[in-house]
Amino acid sequence: MHIRTALVLTAAITLAGCSSVQKSYDGYDASRVDQYIVPNQTTLAEARAYLGTPTLTAVAVEDNSKVVGWTLAGHNSAGAFMRAWGKNLATAGLGAKSHEYTVKSILVKLNDRDIVTEYKKYGASYITKSRFTLWNECERELTDEEINSPVVYRISEVCPKYAEEIAAKEGIKPEEVDIEKEFKHCNMPCQTARGALRHFGKLKNFTALVEEEEGDGSKLIFR
Repeated sequence: MHIRTALVLTAAITLAGCSSVQKSYDGYDASRVDQYIVPNQTTLAEARAYLGTPTLTAVAVEDNSKVVGWTLAGHNSAGAFMRAWGKNLATAGLGAKSHEYTVKSILVKLNDRDIVTEYKKYGASYITKSRFTLWNECERELTDEEINSPVVYRISEVCPKYAEEIAAKEGIKPEEVDIEKEFKHCNMPCQTARGALRHFGKLKNFTALVEEEEGDGSKLIFR
């Protein structure tokens, strides 16, 4: 059931083009959130003031608790545009466009008084490619150390990190890893949804189009 739910959420969130996502070329250090999100103390309104409008909301099937997630993405959008533009010129528009991402997600579960009861994180680095369709390459989950640090990977670093991890797991050399392996497309909000599924199990009443509320971002941590 979890796999089926993940597929449904992935499809829905990939199509949601208006989700709230914070993006920065310099990336994010998710450890900076720790002092602001305190289980059994911080309210949803306070979390929204610190982190802005959420990327997604859902309800945990296990206990009907509300689940809320925010997406923090290291992404060189300007550089990616220039690379894609140059490549299109060289290939008459037929080359695949590439965009790198280092996503770090903040996830909370709330009680019926909208007070945080659980606080979790999730992260991934990957390259999204597009040529008539979309897919991901060199996709890997970030370690806790990476999530809780300022690390952000540029396009020249994403695949070497992926190859290094796969090589260590399979006992092969990094250069033997297939860095062109295609993964199902999962965009920035989709990665946050995966994190919510990982930490809180099956979800329902999912939405990636969260309406902005007064006070969102009024005490924004990352400016």
